[in-house]
Amino acid sequence: MSNNNEEKSFWSTLPGILTGIAAILTAIGGLIIALNAAGIISISPDATPTPTPPSAILTPSPTSTPNKEAYLRNAEKLTGDWFVAFQNINIDALVKLADTPFFFDQEILLSTSDVREKYQLLLYTAS
Repeated sequence: MSNNNEEKSFWSTLPGILTGIAAILTAIGGLIIALNAAGIISISPDATPTPTPPSAILTPSPTSTPNKEAYLRNAEKLTGDWFVAFQNINIDALVKLADTPFFFDQEILLSTSDVREKYQLLLYTAS
């Protein structure tokens, strides 16, 4: 049995070869993605998607999807209503404004009675 004190380089072992191949493939893939993102090359898929027939496309009516301004007005009204109810310590109004489940003081409340109890504790102990 010969005593071979020569140590092989990591890159000449099977794990080293596999690591090198993976590094080269990753670099090539990254280069292709970067060139595509920069617009230098264009990658288009070979398969063309089949178009959806017009009868299968559902278009919502304009009245079913409110625009951004309507959402903003609704949010402002809801915030104003909540602030007035909170300021006036109107527990009934606060509970009506709350949807369940309701996140309150790092706790999820599942019923309106729980929401009422938390508001009562908050408002009556604070005043």
